[in-house]
Amino acid sequence: MRIRPSGVFLVLVFFAAAVSAGCGKGPPEFFIEALPVWAEGRETEMNVTMVFRAEFEDPGEQALLRLAASTIYRARLNGEFLSSGPARGPHGFYRVDEIELRRLRPGSGNVLTIEVAGYNCNSYALLDQPSFLQAEISAAGRVVAATGTGGSSFQGFILENRIQKVQRFSFQRPFTEAYRFDSPEPSLLPAVLAACPAKDLLPRGVLYPTYTVMEPRASAAAGRFEKIKTIHSITRDRSLTGIGPELKGFPERELEICPMVELQ
Repeated sequence: MRIRPSGVFLVLVFFAAAVSAGCGKGPPEFFIEALPVWAEGRETEMNVTMVFRAEFEDPGEQALLRLAASTIYRARLNGEFLSSGPARGPHGFYRVDEIELRRLRPGSGNVLTIEVAGYNCNSYALLDQPSFLQAEISAAGRVVAATGTGGSSFQGFILENRIQKVQRFSFQRPFTEAYRFDSPEPSLLPAVLAACPAKDLLPRGVLYPTYTVMEPRASAAAGRFEKIKTIHSITRDRSLTGIGPELKGFPERELEICPMVELQ
């Protein structure tokens, strides 16, 4: 009697083989000194956006930035966009990006800023995991700057321009982005950084985006907004009304701004 294995069985065998192949190997060392950090006592708070800043000298050799973060980061070097990420990973694991820092200014005055949005919100788009940043600039095996290492550590700030208590973007996604523009400069509140528990790290595993700038080819349509004096009914999506134990977010009564209602 011959038994034909099912597709599920084959997948399980492949997965078991892959796991077995990795047994006996220790975790890869991605960072020399860097530790995961966040604003003290706020790593599980919803929708906190932080800016991390490091000023450093040109090391005279190829500089490399390694970083892991939760939930989303955006990095700039000397004011110019550098990268965003990280790549997606499984629950409880975080992928590490490695980015070459090119076009450094000779001598001192190089500034790296990393903006990290910590959502702490369940969704289909992103995992609900505590916020942190673990970042390090190195050159030829020497640490130039790193998070959580005293004198060479990054400075941390709360980005106050971004409004924290806003509605979710949708049932499937975390929070919308809403900002105060009282001044042209971002409002940065210095934060006390605290080390977070060690993270299980993984290689990125996928190609990096090229960030090619795409120019519009044509205008498809044009129009204008008009304010309606009488509103007969206002739609309130479940991402606004369904906030509770199963759908994390801020209740409508706590919102600082509600674009869904304002636009209607």
